[in-house]
Amino acid sequence: NSEGWHLRPRIDKSALEKYAEGLIVTSSCLSGEIPKMLLKEQTAEAYKTARWYQDVFGPENFYLEIQEHHGTFDDGQPSPQGKLNQMLYQMHKEMHIPMVATNDLHYVDANDADSHDVLLCVQTGKQLDSPKRMKFDSHEYYLKGPEEMARLFPELPDALMNSVRIAEQCSVDPLAYKAKLPTYVIPPDYHSQGEYLYALCLQGVRERFGEMTESVQKQLDYEFNMIVEKGFAPYFLIEWDFVNYARSRGIRCSARGSAAGSLLAYSLGITNIDPLRYQLPFERFFNTERADMPDIDMDFPDDRREEVIEYVAHKYGEDCVAQMVTFNTMAAKASVKDVARVMGEQEIGDRITRLIPAGPNVTLQKSLDNVKELNDLYKESKVAQEIIDQALKLEGAVRTTGVHAAGVIIANEPLDHFVPLQLRDPKDPSKGRITQYEQAHLEELGLIKFDFLGLSNLTILDNTLKYIKVTRDEEVVLEKVPLDEVPGDDEQNAKRQKAFDLLASGETTGIFQLEGAKMTEYIKQLKPTCIEDIMAMIALYRPGPMDSIPDFIDAKHGRKRIRYLDPRLEEWLAESYGVIVYQDQVLFTGVNLAGFSWGKVNKFRKALSKKKMDEVEGYKGDFIEGCVKNGVKRDIAEQLFTLILPFGGYGFNKAHAASYAVVAFYTAYLKGNYTAEFMAATMTTEAADAKKIANAIAECKRMGVEVHGPDVSKSDKGFTVEEGGVRFGLLAIKGIGEGPISEIVRARAEGGSFKSLADFCTRVDPKFVGKGAIETLIKVGAMDSLGKRHHLLASVDTAMKWG
Repeated sequence: NSEGWHLRPRIDKSALEKYAEGLIVTSSCLSGEIPKMLLKEQTAEAYKTARWYQDVFGPENFYLEIQEHHGTFDDGQPSPQGKLNQMLYQMHKEMHIPMVATNDLHYVDANDADSHDVLLCVQTGKQLDSPKRMKFDSHEYYLKGPEEMARLFPELPDALMNSVRIAEQCSVDPLAYKAKLPTYVIPPDYHSQGEYLYALCLQGVRERFGEMTESVQKQLDYEFNMIVEKGFAPYFLIEWDFVNYARSRGIRCSARGSAAGSLLAYSLGITNIDPLRYQLPFERFFNTERADMPDIDMDFPDDRREEVIEYVAHKYGEDCVAQMVTFNTMAAKASVKDVARVMGEQEIGDRITRLIPAGPNVTLQKSLDNVKELNDLYKESKVAQEIIDQALKLEGAVRTTGVHAAGVIIANEPLDHFVPLQLRDPKDPSKGRITQYEQAHLEELGLIKFDFLGLSNLTILDNTLKYIKVTRDEEVVLEKVPLDEVPGDDEQNAKRQKAFDLLASGETTGIFQLEGAKMTEYIKQLKPTCIEDIMAMIALYRPGPMDSIPDFIDAKHGRKRIRYLDPRLEEWLAESYGVIVYQDQVLFTGVNLAGFSWGKVNKFRKALSKKKMDEVEGYKGDFIEGCVKNGVKRDIAEQLFTLILPFGGYGFNKAHAASYAVVAFYTAYLKGNYTAEFMAATMTTEAADAKKIANAIAECKRMGVEVHGPDVSKSDKGFTVEEGGVRFGLLAIKGIGEGPISEIVRARAEGGSFKSLADFCTRVDPKFVGKGAIETLIKVGAMDSLGKRHHLLASVDTAMKWG
């Protein structure tokens, strides 16, 4: 339903005729074509229509539906269903059309009738007592059992049995025809996709490493052979293609997650993390025992993500690309608010919602059980009880649909062959379409998801680099900024050290993943000196592992002796000072000491992550026996298993931590060495959030960066760097939209600075810049260069006459 009448699902007779083969058709409820004609006494037309259905679908495939819901309208008049049933029976006898007894189904259980009525009011914006609102004429629109249907139509046994006959004739397998990966067209010089993929990898190795080494060759061939053998070469070519497009257009991109463990992905430029340097296991991302498709999460600047999605849609076809739907369900507070509004009891609804705790995973039942005041209100107030009882039924129901934050489906043929689609924006078809199935069902159909995430921190990095180029004429390429000290390059080493000094001093505001009071406190205690320290802090700063942060800090500074249960553990735990930080360390232990395969150890990790302790216990015997076989003493093996239990569940994906840590280092590097440019970029990105702007201004003052106020003759749309300070951007002024500001910037670009209020009003188009906008600009000081504020405010009407 992405075109046509009101964008609602519908089908016309020409389409029915075209696809008639194999279909069984029934005549529908009171609102159907034939029932409407019969009730309007258009008998000849109704019979003619019935013949058309018989001719098109075959007399054995068209049925007349007979129903009974015992409906009564608001005025007390009975539903015309009984009268219609007599007419349908007459048609059945005269035309020999089989009948089928059915019941309109709008909710499953009879007890859900009231909840359905409430949802109708939510949908239509009405209250239960609203006159002439949309509602059903009875409470019988539920899934009735065989006995109930038999009681309704005891005299029509064939009509009852026909529902069974129809069911027995139906055979639908939605998974019979599955999608495949899109075909990636390779240059004619190459014989296969694998050959082309390998050539791209070799080219990338030269760019990344300068020359091919034995260790790089061995790992690359290992990964390449596994990927080609599993038939996933097209997947990596598609990923490489849109990443390559993004970089060629100056769009920064960065992969996160376990994909950073792939040397092949690194050589293709898909990831920016060298997996050999960080000991990232490829098998965490991909192994021969894994049945599903690899999954690469790509981050793009949030203001340029759409460009890459548009490129993909253009390359593979608009009809083969769509974003994914999400279903937004009613949470505890929302369900109470909706029910209270529908009942006209907003005041008591507000009282209830104030008593429901905030935060994730909050349910109404848990709140009722744990919040005494809420429980007391439920017991004391009949109205509160009605609201809560109804809200409990509606909680979790789908209220609206949304668009998945990242997922984009790319198929080998038009998506409507597999999944229903809808327009992302009904008012603007050019914005593409979204699927109407969620991710799990799309995977069942063989459809492949590619993740395009928008990350504001990448936007900040890009804008900072642009400001550096403008203000200092310096070209900074972050990917070439060394993460380690460079022997003999004192200038670069000093810049690198400045980033770590910034973190050690607690200046973490605006630093990716390292903001927040408690994190800042830990970072100051840690005094990081290398990228691995940042990785570990990102991994540890979460519930569970956070308890190990003091041990980690003490071990780094030599206040705690580092001990290993087995000397071989040092190879994987030395970088984190003997503390288990990453899931990968558990994986390496399982493979190298317990003798698990990569497939088995990944299943073990998943069981730990999901806290399926009965499943975890099933691995214990194999783990201990494997360790003993590899020379570990039995009591040490048991201690080791006990040690990794909590960290296997809580431990962070090391590749994820490495990806985040590099971005965190880049932000610290820019903030420490190019403070004004970094703060201007940060404030431009956060211009719509007044609280964040206020915090950023305070941060500028603390760091000795002057913030110049807004000025119609000097300010741009966003924040800019001016004489070592930051000039306030016009877009951050509340109450003025982009239209007036674009017009002001245009007029200034054409005629230079404004000389007076009259000059301003003469040069800007009053259609865009009205009196309200001018007064706002004066009040915030953006026209202080043109005169005193009270004089300017008094002169607005006169000045506008000049315009």
